[in-house]
Amino acid sequence: MTKRRHKGNAPKACKLRIWTLTDTSQKTLLDLAQQAHKATRGGWWRHWFSWGKGHRRAMPQVCGFTYTPNRCRFFILDAAGHPQYAPAEGEVTDWREAYEVRLFSPYFELRGLKEGDRWRLALWADGRAGRRIAARVANKVKGLEGGEARDVRYLQNEYLLWGELAPGQPQADWTKLTSARIGPLHVPVPQSRLGQARRVKLETREYFAQGEDGNWTFAGERLTQLTGATGAD
Repeated sequence: MTKRRHKGNAPKACKLRIWTLTDTSQKTLLDLAQQAHKATRGGWWRHWFSWGKGHRRAMPQVCGFTYTPNRCRFFILDAAGHPQYAPAEGEVTDWREAYEVRLFSPYFELRGLKEGDRWRLALWADGRAGRRIAARVANKVKGLEGGEARDVRYLQNEYLLWGELAPGQPQADWTKLTSARIGPLHVPVPQSRLGQARRVKLETREYFAQGEDGNWTFAGERLTQLTGATGAD
């Protein structure tokens, strides 16, 4: 991926909260992912996305990727919250073999990192809706600890994925990108959402916190969503 900074990017203020859980199992990671998926599609924000300001809005996508010793693959969560890879990939066991998992939406990111045979988890969220969704998830998982919301500033950034749109897209919920360097890459973005774009970008937020000396330092990055990238971006 190639990192790029949005044009006309200016820092914006928000409140960031992070929940953590150490020395846990992959089952807890999957349970947390399922709770996050369920919380995003329930509660008062579900009606906001359906009817906010008199217009229908698309529900925020919840997707992610797994790192294994062999490769990185994107996945989505089905209606029951179970990881599903692109049908064109065939049977995939990456979730069981993964050493790192990242699940994200416009409102939160869940991270899992394997250390030995145990996992360390972190749930990041900002904004009123994001923190309420994440708090609802945290209350369902025993041992997940969250600090106070921090006043931070963020910049919008993006990573341009390798590859361009491949001809023939049989899977409605997936888009296939190809490049000579890495071969095919299946990403969970329907071609209908790409418009005229030939490439896909992964949008992020970079957070900065102010120290006691008044200087702003990098505090972390959260993945938000996959969208189309055109030559003008």
